[in-house]
Amino acid sequence: MPLRYANLVAQLDSGALDLAIGVGFAEAPGLLRRVLFRDGWACLARRGHPSLAGGLDLATYARVPHALASPEGHGPGVVDRALAAQGLARHIAYRTRYFIGAAMAVAQTDVVLTLPRRAGLHLARALDLVSYDPPVDLPALDVVAMWHARLDAHPMHTWVRSALFAAVV
Repeated sequence: MPLRYANLVAQLDSGALDLAIGVGFAEAPGLLRRVLFRDGWACLARRGHPSLAGGLDLATYARVPHALASPEGHGPGVVDRALAAQGLARHIAYRTRYFIGAAMAVAQTDVVLTLPRRAGLHLARALDLVSYDPPVDLPALDVVAMWHARLDAHPMHTWVRSALFAAVV
């Protein structure tokens, strides 16, 4: 089951967790955070997708079936809100909590997947998928590290954070 934000904050506060990495981490009392990187979005499709011979425009994007990968396993999500702002909607044909499962569905079917760009480009290379820029404006994602202030000066925690920050430069 996905770790909800309120539960995450409580676990960091109690010491059950030392460090969390993810998106959508707002500031919280007693917790420190650092943006690791800002990510955009990519759309993945299988090579030879019959509806994408001419590329991925907005009308095609709204028309083709989609895979949805989200920690909650359901929407609406950022894509659905962006499409709704233009009077459009999409059909979710496959739902999962995991990007890899959704990308495997893309490789074997005619669904399209929209996911964070860095993960998308790695999966596109690994599964021989085609990557497209989304034909709808989507807000950037901040990938954030969060920890409790009491650990900020702890030598081992400082070392782990330093290694993490250096790895994502």
